[in-house]
Amino acid sequence: TSEPALLKVDIDNADCILVRKLLEVFSPVILHAEINPLFPPPLVFRQRFEGQEEDIGEAGRLRRLARGQSVSGCSLSALLEDANVRRQSAHLQGGSRVAHGGTLPYHLLHVEYANAVLVREDALEALRVAFGETSASTLDASDEAKWRLGYLCHPLARHLYGREFAARLDVRALADP
Repeated sequence: TSEPALLKVDIDNADCILVRKLLEVFSPVILHAEINPLFPPPLVFRQRFEGQEEDIGEAGRLRRLARGQSVSGCSLSALLEDANVRRQSAHLQGGSRVAHGGTLPYHLLHVEYANAVLVREDALEALRVAFGETSASTLDASDEAKWRLGYLCHPLARHLYGREFAARLDVRALADP
């Protein structure tokens, strides 16, 4: 197949926009992308794209990050929306699934602190057959439950990079049922 197995997106600005555009061309089995974990599902947040010339390159990246990591990137829900904007689940036709890999939706496999790992629907089914419920990634859990496990319960969530402090936010309050 000509499709890449893995697509990794981490550009510290407009990650969701890039994912949306790249998935018009590619349909990787696994998508690994940076998210802003301060916005738990179902909250949808997308940073307004800042593509001015002075914001390009390493110096521009440092200026963008200095403006505040709490309002950068996109939320997990925004990433899932953008990854699936033109995709649909396979449907049964004559007892077999009908869908091309390029049209199958992505599902959240797991959250790794400030990164989300999405997997194409056909690969998720294969992973569930292989691992069943022995892996937290293949559990049939909500996106919010996987966000809680991968970010909210992460031992560095309150400390690494100082995101929550800079945002003057205790994200645990957003996740309180």
